[in-house]
Amino acid sequence: MAVAFQYKKGSSLLHHTGAEIKLALLLCFSTAIMFIPQKYIILCGIFFFLCAFLCGWTAGEFIADIKGVLYYSFILYSGNFFSAIYQSSTINAFLNMLIPDAVLVVSICRMMVIIQISSLVFRTTTTIEIKDAIYSVEIKLRSAIKKIPCFRHIDERVRFGISIALTMSFISQLFECWNRLERAYKARGGKNNVMKIRTLLFALISLSFYAAAQKIKALNARALL
Repeated sequence: MAVAFQYKKGSSLLHHTGAEIKLALLLCFSTAIMFIPQKYIILCGIFFFLCAFLCGWTAGEFIADIKGVLYYSFILYSGNFFSAIYQSSTINAFLNMLIPDAVLVVSICRMMVIIQISSLVFRTTTTIEIKDAIYSVEIKLRSAIKKIPCFRHIDERVRFGISIALTMSFISQLFECWNRLERAYKARGGKNNVMKIRTLLFALISLSFYAAAQKIKALNARALL
C-alpha cells in the first residue's frame, strides 16, 4: 500500500535537483496556484500530473497523495447536501443545490494541484536533504542579516530551521504511521466506516506524541535543542 509523501528512489531530473531549489519552487508554485485564473487550473493539474508520471509515480501513490483532499471534499459536499435538505422549499431548488458550487470546485482543484506539487518535492527529496537545505538557507540568511550594523549580535547558529525541518519531515512519518495502523486494522477484520476513523485516530495521536518525544530525546542527546 502506497504511503503519501514518502520518498521514492529514482533518477529523474527532480531527483537530481537541489533541495533548496525544490523548496523555493514549492513556495513559488503553491502561491501562484492560489492566484492563477480559474481557466488555467486544469492545465496546471495536467502538467504536474505528467511530471509525476515521468518521475515514475504509480496510480496508487497518486491516490494516496490526494486522498486527504478527497475526504475534505466529501465533507464539504456533505455539508452542502444537508444544507440543501433544510433550505430547499421545492424539488427543483433542492436539485439545483445538489450541484457543487463553482467556487467550491475551483478551491478543491487548487488544493489538489498544491498537494501534487508538494508530493513532487517530498517524493524526490529525502528527509536529510530537506533538513540540510533548510539549515543552509537559515545560516545564509543569518549571515546576511548579521552584516547589518544594528543586527551584528545575531547568533549564526540554526534555530528556526530545526523546527521547520522537523515539521516537514514529520508529515511523511504521520502518513506512514497511519498506513501501518490501517493495515493492522484491516488485518483484524476492520471495515471502512466511521468506527475505523474513531478507532485509529486516538491511536495515531498517541503514536505521534510518542514518536515526537523520541525525536526530542535524540535531538537533546545530540545537543541540537
